[in-house]
Amino acid sequence: MALQVSDSSSNRNEQIENAAKAIGNSVKKRLVFEAVHHGKRAIKTVGEISESTGLSRKQVLDSAKSLVKKHVFEQVQQKHNGDTAYKKNNFLQSHKTKILSLAGNKKKLDRYPTKRNPKGVAVRPCLTARLFGA
Repeated sequence: MALQVSDSSSNRNEQIENAAKAIGNSVKKRLVFEAVHHGKRAIKTVGEISESTGLSRKQVLDSAKSLVKKHVFEQVQQKHNGDTAYKKNNFLQSHKTKILSLAGNKKKLDRYPTKRNPKGVAVRPCLTARLFGA
């Protein structure tokens, strides 16, 4: 199994953007993301997620499979009590509210700055001249 390596300190906005795009407008993916990243326990089973979200097992498995492929959280290799389980991503956990606010909001996501798509604040030339004495 390959070890995933990611530098969250230098690619913070890219990872947040990736998670928001992975969730998108899907209500089911949003519910699964919130359930996996809710509370202190790092690992949640499909049964627990299904119970807390009101989604069927199949809906949870389908939504979670898509989010695992996009590295939003990971599927645990060994079964927990005979059930498939998912482990939360600690970095994304700490940025959960930002991710959920960007997910499904195309305008907000388009304005979100990343290294590949910087969205700087334009400074008017006359303001710059006054500030820096030019």
